[in-house]
Amino acid sequence: MDAIEARTRRMYLELALPEYPLAFDTLRDPAVEGARFPSMIAIYWSLVGSDSLPPRQGAFMAAVAEHESLAGLPRDAVLARAGRAYPSLVRQHHFEFLLRERFAFVLRGHQLDLAGIDFLLFRGNRGYGVGLSVETEDGRKWHAVKDRRHGVLPVTVLDLYADQDQYRVGRFWLHPPEDVGRVEEFIEREEARVFEYAAFALDDVYKATKRRPRCSRNDFNSGFFAAVAYLKEALRGAW
Repeated sequence: MDAIEARTRRMYLELALPEYPLAFDTLRDPAVEGARFPSMIAIYWSLVGSDSLPPRQGAFMAAVAEHESLAGLPRDAVLARAGRAYPSLVRQHHFEFLLRERFAFVLRGHQLDLAGIDFLLFRGNRGYGVGLSVETEDGRKWHAVKDRRHGVLPVTVLDLYADQDQYRVGRFWLHPPEDVGRVEEFIEREEARVFEYAAFALDDVYKATKRRPRCSRNDFNSGFFAAVAYLKEALRGAW
């Protein structure tokens, strides 16, 4: 999917969403809330049509409740939990299109979700994670729970919180296009931090490196910073 197609699909989604109903059941059964559910991301995307539009909330809830792994749980409580998860999947769906308008390599899926990452982006030769949530007390609490579960991750992650009054389409809180700019700023900060650290590491590298005879400190410094400059461009895909 190129940037033009992603933008077209995103705009089509925004036109369609105001017609989508959204309702929630407050029912919470401890056995259901603590149960390991099947991949709701996979179920959701299996129901996305060829027009790239989401399934309706009721269709998604029914598909989750029909999964064989949940057969022994109270159906009403399963439906309620699936219904609460649904808008976050629509939010991810919409934000994926926004990301694909700017980034060539965007990954999402069940295994990433298990690691606490909604999207994995690549720029140059480095990966960056993005996590999505809503700007509510419950949203931040749930995000803290996920952080404790997953511990240290192999990539740096930017957490974005959707505000209900910032970019609302129909009944859905979505992330505004400006949040993609925040992702780009995050990546630029992470790239800069690597090379700032490299500059501070010069003395340690100099002391630990075997040097050829008559290699002056100035010669070593010049070679070191030339190598850092090369790596900087290589990591960004310029080489």
